[in-house]
Amino acid sequence: MSLSSKHSGNKMAQPINLPDDVIENIFSFLPMNTVRLIGKRSRRFKGSYISNRNLHFDKKFAKRCRGGDYTTLINHVLSFHTCPKVLTLKLFLDAEEEHSKLEEWIDFAASKEVEELDLKFRKGEQPFQFPLNIFNNPSVKFLELSSCELNPPPKFTRLHSLRDLFLYKVGLDEQALRVIFSDCKFLQSLEMKGCSMFSRLELPTSHLKLDTLNIIDCDEIEELVIGSPNLNYFYYCGYFIKITLSNNNDKLKESLRKFVLQFDELIEGEGLMEELGHLQKLMSDLTHVEVLTLNSTVIQCLGPDTTGEMLNVAPFALHNLKEFQLLMEPEGISNPFQISFFLSNCPNLERVFIDLLEFTDGFGFSWELFEQHQYKHFNYTIPHLKYVKLTSFKYNKNGMQLLKFLIENASSLETLVLVASRNNSRDIAVDDKLEEDYVEELRQAYPNTNIVVYGHGKDAGEIQPTNMTRNWA
Repeated sequence: MSLSSKHSGNKMAQPINLPDDVIENIFSFLPMNTVRLIGKRSRRFKGSYISNRNLHFDKKFAKRCRGGDYTTLINHVLSFHTCPKVLTLKLFLDAEEEHSKLEEWIDFAASKEVEELDLKFRKGEQPFQFPLNIFNNPSVKFLELSSCELNPPPKFTRLHSLRDLFLYKVGLDEQALRVIFSDCKFLQSLEMKGCSMFSRLELPTSHLKLDTLNIIDCDEIEELVIGSPNLNYFYYCGYFIKITLSNNNDKLKESLRKFVLQFDELIEGEGLMEELGHLQKLMSDLTHVEVLTLNSTVIQCLGPDTTGEMLNVAPFALHNLKEFQLLMEPEGISNPFQISFFLSNCPNLERVFIDLLEFTDGFGFSWELFEQHQYKHFNYTIPHLKYVKLTSFKYNKNGMQLLKFLIENASSLETLVLVASRNNSRDIAVDDKLEEDYVEELRQAYPNTNIVVYGHGKDAGEIQPTNMTRNWA
């Protein structure tokens, strides 16, 4: 096959001839759909897909198939497959129709030493009971399961090679979790999204390799206990739950450097004081965290009450925190007093990112009646703060108030970045005199601070939040 290349001094494209076996090897690493399209255009490589190393029979592939063609095509490719090793196998299955073939396809994955296995099941009237007993593939390092239920037998030992486990809308009870986790001693990354049937999740101290943990929208969970001593990154998004770091686990506290916590709603009811105490204890355990992301609901929970006093919980101090990201939510808007109170506990903070995407036009009833007056008498500084970015920023009274408190309390601020909201997406320096005038006043009042302004969706800054969370998850 000839490929084209341009040599210096020669405007004509020069062909490069590569042996077929080299081209076939290159094709084997491409997604199978891409190789099939190549085969349709070139009769010479019509059958190249049967040597492909990335067999993606995923949802996109299934949509292109008619009736029973999906199963027929898979059987054809697997029957004539010539490459000795397969890197990835992705399946999108109708559990009722293709259940009989599942074990055969899993056996194929084992024979080809598949390293990445992705099994998604179409939703049926009843959740598909995934038969883990058919799983016997020591080469699999990444496993993704979606829309099924797991009920592993006791002393299950067929997932011990896993490095990454992703469970999406999977039902499994606490016994199943214990069995799986006891087998996955080399697990490095765990992600559970929309999973159910368990109220308590405990990660044992035996998980020496676990580095990343993501728990998202698992609505039935009430308590999470983390014991993995080398955990570096933690992400939780969902209802308020009790999160605990294992007692006397100093190694975990030292290794945990990136932490994300997003609660869907404010704490209410009779258990308010107890739940606030759990949250405050968690914050006091994050002594070595360097990058922290919280949403405004959490900030409200951690702030003082309307009298300016803490709600009978112990204070905390995040001395090692270098970067803080705040995500505003409509259910719990943080006002300047609550934000400043939290930041006063972070004496060595260097970078602050505030995403105002859901920020409305007011700070709430409590701010208007009480906290606005307390804020005027609340003295603190952020002496090491050098960089502040406000995204979805609105040039109105509340937006300016929030901006003002950040600038006035950051004595060493070097850069302030304002990224306009969708409603302020015009070129500020040209089209809107009021906004232009205000930015110019800021530049005159703070000549030592570099003030950078972007329109909506035009943020070209090199510095971005370490924990990119708004669209995760």
